Amino acid sequence: MNSENKTESIAKGKAKKFDTKKLRYGTLATAITAVFIVVVVLINVIVGIVMERYPLKLDLTSNKIYEISDRTIEYLKGVDRNVELVVMSDETHYKTNSDYKKAAEILEKYAMYSDKIKVKYVDMKKNPDEYAKYNDKYSGEIQENNIVIACGDKIRVTATDNLFILEPNYATQRYEVVGFQAEQILTSAIMHVTNANPKKVAFINAEPHAINLDSLGILARVMDSNGYEYEVVDLKTQDLTNEFNIVVLLAPKDDLTTTEVDKIRKFLDNDGYYSKNMLYVGDIYQGLTPNIDAFIEEWGFKLGRSTIVEAEDAQRQYVTLVSDASIGQTYNVGASLVNIAEDVYSKGLVNTNLPIVAPQARPIEVLWEANGQRTTTVLLNTTSSSYLYPYAQEAQKAKDSLTADETTEADEEAATEETTVTEEVDFDPETAEKKAQVVMAVGEKSKALGDSRVASKVMVLSSASMLDYAVMENKSYNNSEYIINSLNVMTGKESGIIVESKEFNSQTIAISEKQIKNLRNVVMVVIPSIVFAIGLFVYIRRRNR
Repeated sequence: MNSENKTESIAKGKAKKFDTKKLRYGTLATAITAVFIVVVVLINVIVGIVMERYPLKLDLTSNKIYEISDRTIEYLKGVDRNVELVVMSDETHYKTNSDYKKAAEILEKYAMYSDKIKVKYVDMKKNPDEYAKYNDKYSGEIQENNIVIACGDKIRVTATDNLFILEPNYATQRYEVVGFQAEQILTSAIMHVTNANPKKVAFINAEPHAINLDSLGILARVMDSNGYEYEVVDLKTQDLTNEFNIVVLLAPKDDLTTTEVDKIRKFLDNDGYYSKNMLYVGDIYQGLTPNIDAFIEEWGFKLGRSTIVEAEDAQRQYVTLVSDASIGQTYNVGASLVNIAEDVYSKGLVNTNLPIVAPQARPIEVLWEANGQRTTTVLLNTTSSSYLYPYAQEAQKAKDSLTADETTEADEEAATEETTVTEEVDFDPETAEKKAQVVMAVGEKSKALGDSRVASKVMVLSSASMLDYAVMENKSYNNSEYIINSLNVMTGKESGIIVESKEFNSQTIAISEKQIKNLRNVVMVVIPSIVFAIGLFVYIRRRNR
């Protein structure tokens, strides 16, 4: 083979070798690209599925307004019945509203944490039959944008607007959203519809002092929010039927009649089967209540006609707000810090370190620990620095001077008028006895019935102000949680949860003219100069290489 042919052969071999190498690498590159595209598509599909089931959205608000609490999440994990959260609106239209979109997102979180909860949207105009399925079970009329919480034949309905806390802005003459209470409303509704045997409460229709109207309302709301069903019963015309599990008598301004008290006795006896309960709340604003007092003494307690006061040094530490519904304002009062005296009624509390306060409380004298079938248990007592201010000495003397035969209606009214906290008495706090005082206790009457033991219980709370809105809604106190937990233990109800509303914490950032000028210089001069200097440095260095 001559040199020319040899050169040509070598060139062809190199070309062939080059082409094979190019093809190999080209095929590999194409395959890698194809695999990469497939992986990206698969990742998108997987992320889409995960996002649908577990939305990966972060709530960066300081108090997690758009999240649901750990307590609700734990509760949802235990829901064992199918629940529907039905929004009466077209889904697209609903989610285009900026506020309603927030509601939609929190609904999705409920479904995210429980496979028993489903969210769906029903356009009332396009799906009248589907709408009628829920409306027929409701005592009222379901409106557009209402949210229906349904489990079987039990439903609750709330307007979407109710999920937001609104306050008037007098400057704009409009209402503004200042908070979010969706979790509070939705969790409460789910507890109601999933509870096959809810505990029923009878609130006795006995008018409290105007200052305690707020406490009555907040107690009813908290119990309702935690799965209790309640109605008001007038003992003058109604009896306490067996359907009720617990009766509540909150600080009546005037005494009950002997007939009304006998109806309570009959309810608690329950034809000898017991298993009934009562919450009695006393207060410093009550008048003389000899019939109620005699009934409470049967259960081992006597409420003193005085106010528990903390020693001066301790009182400064515990000052709280209470409401006055008669004037629509709140005011500061000294509040006794109370201690949990037993473990049974505090089981289930999330945080036992939060303080419980007892503003304007009367002392409870425990008459015995055990007396035949009856026993007593102290639940809460004050610190050893407490003393008693006898605000009603003279009224008590007036009452004691009257015999049953001599008492007239006019006398009773006069004595009642004298029992006010504004009455002045001679008293020296320096010489007053300092000791712990009981502010909450429970009496129990029990007996053996067959192979088990049955009991009726009367819980006594000595301060309506412990239930005041300003106290119960204060996140620094444990009053709400402890009281509802105690009622749950007494009635045998599965533990409920206290869910708080969440308010937006808007903060105004004040900035001076000098700060504005400095900020402008940084943005318009300093930062651009630094960027220019870095660019110039890189340019010169590359040019000199």
